[in-house]
Amino acid sequence: MLESYRRITVKDLVDLVKFNPKEFPKGLDTVILSGDFEGNTAHEKHEIMRDSQDTRIGPAIFLGFELHENFYDEMED
Repeated sequence: MLESYRRITVKDLVDLVKFNPKEFPKGLDTVILSGDFEGNTAHEKHEIMRDSQDTRIGPAIFLGFELHENFYDEMED
């Protein structure tokens, strides 16, 4: 069984959406949020970058976000 907190791949995300259509009815148009486990921050906006620094795993997709933005705070405005 795969650990839930682990290095993930693009295939992992696509498979999750593809094999759970009831949970993800928008399919590949499903929005990605990121944040910490406690829910203190959540990020909706990401910049997609390529990271080739680490030759053990790379090249990799790097999702960057602005630390001081919070999706939940923006929802309250």
